[in-house]
Amino acid sequence: MAELPRVTYSNIGVDFSPVHAHLDAMIPDFEKNTLGREWSTPFATGARKEILSPIDKKISLGKFPVSTPSDVKSAIQAARAGAKTWNRSTLDDRLAFGARW
Repeated sequence: MAELPRVTYSNIGVDFSPVHAHLDAMIPDFEKNTLGREWSTPFATGARKEILSPIDKKISLGKFPVSTPSDVKSAIQAARAGAKTWNRSTLDDRLAFGARW
């Protein structure tokens, strides 16, 4: 993959060389094991569609399943059911749930 220019958005005047070095070490593994993969989920059951990088159409981000109308209907039903539970939850329950993420 062609090397991209270094762009770090910051106004704090800090040397980001350690961040760049860390990313340089991680990117080859990411490219090898993540980009271009076929992904699956129990929530989207349609045919897979290849998604290309918006900045370089030669880079495949991967093949992802498309949601069917039935998948969308199921997601809406699950969201409505979850909202009822969430709305009945106490602040402490909500904070505990958020802490798990």
